[in-house]
Amino acid sequence: MKKKLLTLITLLVLIGVLFSGCGFPMGAANAPGNQDPSDSAPTGQTGNDDVQQSIGNQSYITDATSFRNGYAWAKFSEYDTSGDFVSSKWCCIDTQGNVAFELPVGIDEGDKFELTGFADGVALVNNEAMVNTQGQAVWSVDGDGWALAEELFGEGNTQDVGMTDGGYFMGVAFVWFSVDTFEETATYYGILGSDGNWIQEPTKDLKEPEYIGEGVYHLKTPDETGYYNDYTFFSPKAKKVSSDRDEAYSWSDDYIEENYSGLVYDEKSGGFCNTAGELVIDLSEYNLRDDPEFHNGYCVLNIKNEQSSWYFTVIDPSGNRMFEPKKEVTHEEFVSDGLLRVKDDDEIYFLDMQGEVAVGPIQYESAESYSDGLCLVSSKNLAINRTTYAYLDQSGNRVI
Repeated sequence: MKKKLLTLITLLVLIGVLFSGCGFPMGAANAPGNQDPSDSAPTGQTGNDDVQQSIGNQSYITDATSFRNGYAWAKFSEYDTSGDFVSSKWCCIDTQGNVAFELPVGIDEGDKFELTGFADGVALVNNEAMVNTQGQAVWSVDGDGWALAEELFGEGNTQDVGMTDGGYFMGVAFVWFSVDTFEETATYYGILGSDGNWIQEPTKDLKEPEYIGEGVYHLKTPDETGYYNDYTFFSPKAKKVSSDRDEAYSWSDDYIEENYSGLVYDEKSGGFCNTAGELVIDLSEYNLRDDPEFHNGYCVLNIKNEQSSWYFTVIDPSGNRMFEPKKEVTHEEFVSDGLLRVKDDDEIYFLDMQGEVAVGPIQYESAESYSDGLCLVSSKNLAINRTTYAYLDQSGNRVI
């Protein structure tokens, strides 16, 4: 296992060095969003020979993520003229469709990688390496991790080294070392920043990180009996670990101000309160189905009328209703890029904040919410008998 990880990360670092600072223009398909999604025209061609389709073969995006922090992951798969699989490669792309870097050669159709979105300029690859947007390994398990394990605990005394995002990736990684010696059998946890430096050096007093929301993680800590029943708090933004609950609440307040328009729904108050607990938006006139949240400057309300029929609308941070309540259909719970994804029967479309259809209906089987100005869509491709992916701009045009 260790040898396999070493080979993977070594290739990743070498590729990062070779391609650092380089971008390869990707072919854009500018047909409108309602074109036939099973069209066999190749997508995602690049100027890189390792990704570019061979003569007579065609390349498709067969897996992908939405954009985050200006970058997304896309898996380019090559098929021959008979529709048979040839090879595939995971790439990191920017919003212009340029390949920022490629993951190492050797990824086949059966491989399943765990890839986080980018945050603070880095992402986790398979919980084995933190990489930047040039494909360089900022910190890796096989390189930095095992070397540090020998330095800290002695040669041969570490059973395993790993990384985790703690439930939601915010540009930091939780690194653990499983140590087994006659003197002690323990797990040490450390917190690694996006620059590859320790925010919290490895210690056996922290266990099992868990993201609890509002920009804060829980980490189990030992109580007076030695059992891990207590909690400490960690904020990636503050880059600090603390057992002080008041300090953790202040971190949450800062996160609420920045990400939730400074407003949190309080059922007892009957509306949205600011971080001081003062009622700012009174929602007592509505019969709400669930606790609403502000995201990206808007809040979606699911409300019941007097006849018990469900409707939905959107409000701004002043409590103004953006449009009259609409009869409920399947819709996203959050507004993203000023658009709300809606699905009515088999039609997918996006509403603007006037309640009008801004994009669609689109003729794809699925569509994610817009992020960084692009929408990830997918449909069954009849040419290769599997799902392929593409990205639409806010005019509904396919651009990647």
